Amino acid sequence: MGSSGLTDLLDTFLDTIRSAQVPSGPARRRGGDSLVGEVLARVPAAIEFVRAQFVGGNLGAIDAANYVAESAMELTSVLFVGGAPHPTWRRWAGLAAVGSWHAGAIQQAAQYAALGNEWALIRALPELPALRGALEDLVLWRVLGGVPQPALPATATGPLDHAWLSLATSIPAGDHATTASALDDIAEAWMLETDDDWEDAHRGAYPDYFLPGCVAAAAARHRGLPHALVRGDTYRFLEAGLADGAPDALYPDTCPRPG
Repeated sequence: MGSSGLTDLLDTFLDTIRSAQVPSGPARRRGGDSLVGEVLARVPAAIEFVRAQFVGGNLGAIDAANYVAESAMELTSVLFVGGAPHPTWRRWAGLAAVGSWHAGAIQQAAQYAALGNEWALIRALPELPALRGALEDLVLWRVLGGVPQPALPATATGPLDHAWLSLATSIPAGDHATTASALDDIAEAWMLETDDDWEDAHRGAYPDYFLPGCVAAAAARHRGLPHALVRGDTYRFLEAGLADGAPDALYPDTCPRPG
């Protein structure tokens, strides 16, 4: 999937946003319903310009793909916090994943693919043999099936690291009780860290949810984690990963590689 594939992605983006509507709510974050309309009004003209510049040879593929990925990530966030049905905002997560792959942001592609129900895309991602990053990024690459599997520390340096290391083994093993407990610990730590700010929508800031925790929750849900095992406040904090409801995958079986 070379330049024609990126043009197809731009066209899919535009077709999808032209049919998008402001959700009827209720908003999932305070003030989230006030953000959706302005983003839906602003983004189409920007992507039409990007498409014209790319097709005309005035904008490179990486830059065009980055515009797609960033715009789709913003739409994923504002539609989620604004109260859109889960299949609606998850479509944008899938488009963010494809755009990220075109842009060469492989870890980002994997994480948004998990939110967007694009599991075939994850399986098709290239190897990352020199993967570096925070512990949570290494764990996420591991539980999403990234290749090769990164080495992880043998011991945790604190409760939060312990929770992430627990997920590295409990999610692949289908140990739902341990997974739920670790997700509870991660959610509690971050809710305390942010006080009640996480309950507010933030103009221009996205994602307006804790992406690593939601991606871990999405991986666990994909492997059968029942909602009832996590606490109610954990569900609200990690709803973007835990909630049921997804669109049909853009690539249900195989995903063409950018070229």
